[in-house]
Parts: sequence; structure tokens; C-alpha cells
Amino acid sequence: MTISFDFEALSERERYKLMIGTIIPRPIALVTTVDEHGRINAAPFSFFNCLSADPPILALGVENNPDMSFKDTGYNIRMTEVFTVNIVSFSIAEAMHVCGSKYPRGVDELKEAGLTAMAGQKVASPWRSRKHPQHSSAGVMSRLSSGNPVRSSWARSSMLIIATVSSILKVCASIPGKSMPSRALAAIPARRSVTVSRC
Repeated sequence: MTISFDFEALSERERYKLMIGTIIPRPIALVTTVDEHGRINAAPFSFFNCLSADPPILALGVENNPDMSFKDTGYNIRMTEVFTVNIVSFSIAEAMHVCGSKYPRGVDELKEAGLTAMAGQKVASPWRSRKHPQHSSAGVMSRLSSGNPVRSSWARSSMLIIATVSSILKVCASIPGKSMPSRALAAIPARRSVTVSRC
């Protein structure tokens, strides 16, 4: 039996659940940014993936708040146009959930989660945690806003498409072709909105 879903007829929550339940598995990115005052922010995102290797391009989907104000990650990227993607491993799964909690603007989520921040390389503004297996520092190449001006509930997301500046691997080995085994990263794949699983 084939079931067809008309996204025009679905609620925002129904569209979200269909997207995260069918496009799997996806990596989870703990995105670290700084604001114009140098204050660190960290938040997990599962709407993230790579688009190209040459040039190296990543895509990150960031939602606005329900009142259309920017969330901290989106605001900071707009102010500085740089950020760092930290691939989430099972060793920091609990800390990732702490970073995903709601905090007032200006609170350092890495510190709240017990993670240690380090200065970014090549891109000066982003920070990264010592405990992440892989880090990709990036600068914004293009920013595309998505949404339907007629249907306000479709106007909450803003896709930030960026070019990777550097990739720093914590776990590495001598591998022909400089490939990176997924088991060495021990990355958490996003499968559902409330659970994570091992591939």
C-alpha cells in the first residue's frame, strides 16, 4: 500500500515528524558560535549534512523562534558569519542534551554541559570542545531564507549554506586516501526526534 502526504495540508509538527522519520540516518552537529561580544553558544542540530567536497560545502538548517526572532545560533552566525560544526559522539550524548536546553542569551552551554572550549583554527570566532571526535570550522558562503509568506508557519526556518574552511580530527589513523572510518568517530546518528541509536 502506498500512502501520499500533502505537505500543504499538514501541520508544522506533522511535516517535521515525517522529515526526520524518513530522511535517516543523519549526523548530529553540535554547532558552536560566538556573538559579537565573544560569548560562546552551543546547540545541537540534526538538519545538517554535507553537500559537496569540491568546494567543501556543508548545509545547516536553523529555525527561528515562534515569534520569528532569531535563536542564538542563527543570530550569532548572522553577526559573525562563522561557526564550528562538532560531530557528536556517544561519549558526549548527555552533554549534547544539556546544550539543547533553553538558556538565556549569553549563557555558555559548553560550560553548563561540562565541556571544555578551545579556540578555533583558521576561523577565529568559533570554539570547539576537546571531547568532540571531529570539528569543521566554516564561514558563510550563502544564506538562503525559506518560508511561505502566505502560510506563516512555513516561515520559521532559515537555511544557512556555508563553505568549510578546515576539518580537525581528534581521532585519526594512517589510512590510505585519508579516509576516516565511521567507527573511529563513534558519531551519533539522528533517527527520531527523541532518540539516538548506533549504526
